[in-house]
Amino acid sequence: MKKIFKTGFLSLVFPCLLGIGVNLEAGVFTVALCSFRFTDSYSSNNIPWFANTWRLYVDSSPHAGYIEAPLNLPNGVTIKKITIYFTHRAADDYHYFNLECLRIKMSTGTGENIAYLTTNGLPASAEYPIKVVLSGSQLTNKTVNNNTYAYCIRIFFPTYCTELEQVNGIVINY
Repeated sequence: MKKIFKTGFLSLVFPCLLGIGVNLEAGVFTVALCSFRFTDSYSSNNIPWFANTWRLYVDSSPHAGYIEAPLNLPNGVTIKKITIYFTHRAADDYHYFNLECLRIKMSTGTGENIAYLTTNGLPASAEYPIKVVLSGSQLTNKTVNNNTYAYCIRIFFPTYCTELEQVNGIVINY
């Protein structure tokens, strides 16, 4: 009787544990656009900007600025791809943005790129949002180590950028 119980119990528990282990490695993290903040108080007070759940943009600022959002990814997972949805309706020197996914070494404050995207030089598109997927060799430092690094998304908006350049969504698959 004990042997039958052990066999039955293990036949139920083992697949469940196996399933939990598989699900820890496969996941999706969506960056909330409203979680972005300027990296300095000068920009925060002097650059008009807008963010909600479906778009983020700077509205015709006479100053350039960096805006950041923290990433709270599970420790030990590997980033497989980063998908960026954005609007790019003007192709000139003022209408673009740079997006970086970074890890910052907590002991030194040194930042290292995981991924990088610039819309500078892209032709204007009437179709929006545009979807760009960064994966494979476009990603570096892919394994998350929360004991050593802090993670963030940083976006640079140049001087006089307008709402013609918008970030519409960022999804990280791990």
